[in-house]
Parts: sequence; C-alpha cells; structure tokens
Amino acid sequence: MLARLFALWFLAATAAAAEETVCSLLKNARTFDGKPVTVQDELILSADVTVLGSKYCDFRLVEEHSERPIAIELQLPPGDLQQWNEARAKVSKLRKEGRWFSASASLQGRLELSRDTEFPAALQVSRVDAISIQELPDPDQLPVIPICDLFQNLTAWQGKRIAVRGYQSAGHEGSWLYGTCRGEFVTDGYRWPVLLHLGSADYTSDSTWPLTGRRTKAEPIRHPDLGRDSQSPGLQVTYSGELRLRTGLKAICRPGGDWLTTGFGHLGSAAAELILEAEFDREFVKLEGSGSAPQAEPCTPSRPPAAKIERRP
Repeated sequence: MLARLFALWFLAATAAAAEETVCSLLKNARTFDGKPVTVQDELILSADVTVLGSKYCDFRLVEEHSERPIAIELQLPPGDLQQWNEARAKVSKLRKEGRWFSASASLQGRLELSRDTEFPAALQVSRVDAISIQELPDPDQLPVIPICDLFQNLTAWQGKRIAVRGYQSAGHEGSWLYGTCRGEFVTDGYRWPVLLHLGSADYTSDSTWPLTGRRTKAEPIRHPDLGRDSQSPGLQVTYSGELRLRTGLKAICRPGGDWLTTGFGHLGSAAAELILEAEFDREFVKLEGSGSAPQAEPCTPSRPPAAKIERRP
C-alpha cells in the first residue's frame, strides 16, 4: 500500500515538474492558466523587453481574427535582479558589437493569460533555473549549401542554422527561395518542389522583431528585365537562418488529379521554411533550365473499391 502511494506521489511530482515550452503552454493555455509551471525556451531580452518565446510551433494562436505571437511576457519579482541585469548587459554589448548570439532561459512561475496586451500570457517568475547566452558564428561564416544539394537530404537539416543559396521569388503571397533542379524529398508519393518559404520566428511581434536581428521580410526584387520572359535574369541570393520542417507533412491526391499539400507558405506548397536571419551575395544571373522549380506531375486518385452486390436467391 505504501509503495503504491509513493509511486502515485512520484508520478504526480514528476508531472508537476515537467518542463514545458512556450508552444506547449499556449497550446494548452486553459490547462495551465493560473497554475505553477516550469518552462524552457528562447529568451528575448533588452532594457525594456523581457520575453520568452518559441521560434516555431505546430499550431497558430488566433484570437478575434488576429494571429498572436507564441511568446509570454516575463514579470520579474522585486528584489535581487543581478542575474537579469548581467544578462541584459551582455546581450546589449553583443548587439552593439554586431555579434550574433542565441539566448535561452529555464524558469519557474505562475502563468496568467491575457487578452489586452501584446503577448497572450505572462509568467510571474518565482525562480530562475538557468539563463544561457551563446555567441554564434556570423552568417557569412557558415558553409553555403546550394538549395539543390539541400533537397537531396532535406530532413538531415531540420532545426539547424544554415546558409542556403538559390533563386529568390517574392510577391504578395510571400517570399521564397527555389532551385530549378529536381529534388529528392518525397512524401505520400509526392515529389516536393525545390522550394523554401522564407519566414520569421513564431514569437515575432512589434517589440521582439527589432531585438532578434532577423529580417522577417525579403526585400523587393528590382531589375529592369526581371520577369519579362524566360530569358530574363534571375535573382540569386544566399540566406541564413534555421530550417524548419512541419511534423506530419502530408500530400493528398485530389479527385481532379492535382495535389493538396500541408507545407509552408501559400497553399502549403513549400516542404520547409527558413526562419530568416541574414542575406548576402545578391546578384542577377542567367536562369538555369526552365527558370522555375519543376512542378509536380499530376497524380492518379485512388478509387474506392466497387460495392459488392449480393443477389438474393
């Protein structure tokens, strides 16, 4: 009996102490509202901003037809703030020097949901388990991967900070990096085009965007002959950032013989997304091949088995 009670207590204590991410907290917001939690995620910090956020999340938080950032404001207790002040001083120095870095924190506190503020929730911090600030190589020091090479083994780069070179396309439906080659990434019988959606971190908001050092919108393409015909030049550019693939990526053959995909960007057409960081080595060059990413071949929808008719004697 005592052993059973101890086992139940241990399981309850383990569950209570389980470390969440901001993504998991907001995905189950009603469960965690007003409760003590332990959370670890990316830290966005300045003299005026103290926020914990998830760079990417498998859901979108939409309230009153508006998408909200996957981030929570940190409410620090009065008293000894030396650890926080030291962290602020360090990130401020790195920003002034133009250095690249990542910051994260593991915290305990009580979560409170909010509707009328920039962020969907706040954490009343009661304990700091860890604050980590790590310098990163400059983007132009990363090995550059041609986008056609990237798509030979796309999943191997999931979650990694990389530099990718390809052709840029931008319009009112989004910004993209593409290759004119045939890729090797296939799901559900669908060969995905060599195409990356250019996006931003899910914690991006008005106050966090200037602090992350990441450009969230690709610049407009300007060239007098660009897009005039198939012989016009293409814009080749290198972008750095973190590669993101969606969990449970799907491709469904529709009755009309075309594909319905659940990737990134407009119509879910990109197999992966690059969370933008920096851009360099932009130049106009002659397009190779057809000048665009090869399109998927039409599919043959599966037909349901014919109904079996049983004749009565």
